[in-house]
Amino acid sequence: MKYIAKIPFKFVLTFLVLFLGCFCSTVFAQRKELDIRGIVYSKNINVRLPNVLVTNEFTHASVINDNLGAFAIKAAIGDTLLFNCRNFSDQKVVITADVSVFVFMVPVINLMQVDIKDVTKKQDMADVMKGYNKQGVYNNGKTSTLGAILNPLNGLYDLFGSGPKNARRFKEYAARESEQTEIDKRFNKPFVKKMSGIQDSVKLQWFMTTYRPDIEQIRKWTDYDLIDYIRKSYKEFVDAGEKPPVFLPKLDKDQ
Repeated sequence: MKYIAKIPFKFVLTFLVLFLGCFCSTVFAQRKELDIRGIVYSKNINVRLPNVLVTNEFTHASVINDNLGAFAIKAAIGDTLLFNCRNFSDQKVVITADVSVFVFMVPVINLMQVDIKDVTKKQDMADVMKGYNKQGVYNNGKTSTLGAILNPLNGLYDLFGSGPKNARRFKEYAARESEQTEIDKRFNKPFVKKMSGIQDSVKLQWFMTTYRPDIEQIRKWTDYDLIDYIRKSYKEFVDAGEKPPVFLPKLDKDQ
């Protein structure tokens, strides 16, 4: 017992580090990755679901399934696969054997309500434009050639009156709102938070304001492109010190 007590602490610590290192190496050496394949379905309507992000939570490797809902990813027995798709609840599956995986994802009701609100908003804006037409402001504030010939006074009003000017302004506003709604459907807080890992709500808003994509990018990008953009932008955001956005004044074209 006296001899054991005289063993230097540094020697014991070194032995433990080496032992744990050998143990971990053995565990990883025994880990055998498999080619796990499967198909993702929408649970309620039993159809194949495309554009699902599949992530191995152990290796952090990720893939996006194809248009037929099929995917293939490297994983070992005991690994957990996370399935993420816009408008659906996240799903986790633990790999227990080298067999095909069939995943049934559940739609999120409250996200569907966003689409309903979007339709209502578009209808409201269409009703406003109809109101301008009832007031004699036709063709979105622009006079057609036939209208100018048949009714010259109405043509002059459409060129110089306040009604046509407001109609043209509202049409531009409606177009901008429609584009912003289209962006929000893909670049929204739940999705950006999950892909970036930002937990602070203020910094999340800063990040989303600074790196908000434009409508051309949203229409061109696949889900994989968008995820890649968010992750690269977040690294840039952190490297820059996670600063709030800088707003530049916008010029009014009508002034």
